[in-house]
Amino acid sequence: MADIFISYAKSDRALALKLSAFLEAEGWSVWWDKSLSAGESYRDEIMKELAAARAVIVIWTQASIGSDWARAEAGRAKAEGKLIPVKAPALTYSDIPLPFGEMHTENLNATDLIRAALVAQLSKPAVAPSTLWLVTRAVRLQFLTWAGIVGGAITIFSSLRGLINLSDWARWIVTHWHEWTQAFWATALSWIGVHVHPSFVPALSFTVFIVMAVAGTVLRTKKPAFPDGPSPVTPSKARVLKSIAGRFGIYVIWCAAFLGMVTVANVLGATPRNMLELLAVFPLVPVAVIILASRDRPNCLALVTLLTVFWIVLAVVPLFPIARDTSEQEQLTLGWAAVFSATLVPIGAIAIDLIAPVKSINQRLLFLATGALLLVALNMISRLGLDHLLVATSPPV
Repeated sequence: MADIFISYAKSDRALALKLSAFLEAEGWSVWWDKSLSAGESYRDEIMKELAAARAVIVIWTQASIGSDWARAEAGRAKAEGKLIPVKAPALTYSDIPLPFGEMHTENLNATDLIRAALVAQLSKPAVAPSTLWLVTRAVRLQFLTWAGIVGGAITIFSSLRGLINLSDWARWIVTHWHEWTQAFWATALSWIGVHVHPSFVPALSFTVFIVMAVAGTVLRTKKPAFPDGPSPVTPSKARVLKSIAGRFGIYVIWCAAFLGMVTVANVLGATPRNMLELLAVFPLVPVAVIILASRDRPNCLALVTLLTVFWIVLAVVPLFPIARDTSEQEQLTLGWAAVFSATLVPIGAIAIDLIAPVKSINQRLLFLATGALLLVALNMISRLGLDHLLVATSPPV
């Protein structure tokens, strides 16, 4: 690993080359993007070298002050106390973006001062994270991920209570799970004066567990915030925001169109059951566009498929055994709960595709689905009463 990492804008490559040559002549090892091997993943390599370097020099110019990647690298280095900023002579402190403009910054041509700053920085003892910190951090993130998986699996299993006959232990889990989650949301939302109907609780709880699993995965992988682009100079913030706004804009337009369909159906005298049947098409159109817009379409398709299956279990399956025995008002409440759950499919797909490694998230969601199926299988085995068969076939003592 190199002693010094140089962060710069692509158009300032000549400046980086000149600075690198000077530093190497002084006897230090230097890393910048020219050191990448052919076919090497530049994202992973840059993050690895940035973390390993004992000093990070960011070259502020008119080009780099607008580079999201340069700012991100400088921010990481500043947080770790190893940033040495330098600037083009024509650049003033007011031109440098905050909070970096508050730091003492040498001119690029002040090589003696840059050398002195590096000597002072590199003379500091390297402080490595303790083994205890690394172990506890891994345990915390693993716990966060698996708590989301286990909680999501129990929530899915509880939503199947109307379709399967529950054994005694399963009935105890389902009953108490609903009591605990409803009590939690009633208490949590009471702080803002919101009363949540029990029909909305499974979707809210499942969303929290998915967020926990995604957060644990993202924190472990440390995926760069701006993953697109053929070079370390990534797309501008405007392009990233445009991509996010475009995807959510498509979804908002579809929501408005769907609400228009529901309104027209209501004016034409549609029954609550007809209104609920409209839910079958609600998540399909926007997620198709989301998949096409994804950078990883196969994994995004798998993600959308899993989220849609979970939506069906959480919101659609409970409608069949319950809606027949409830009033029209209750049916409408159940329908709106299903609408709310359906919105989580495209929103979740957009968010996960933008901020997380989709393939890793799909693996966690498969674990979640497997856990729910395992609970169903254990419940069915318990219902068969195999323990009595084992007692009957046991040889006498």
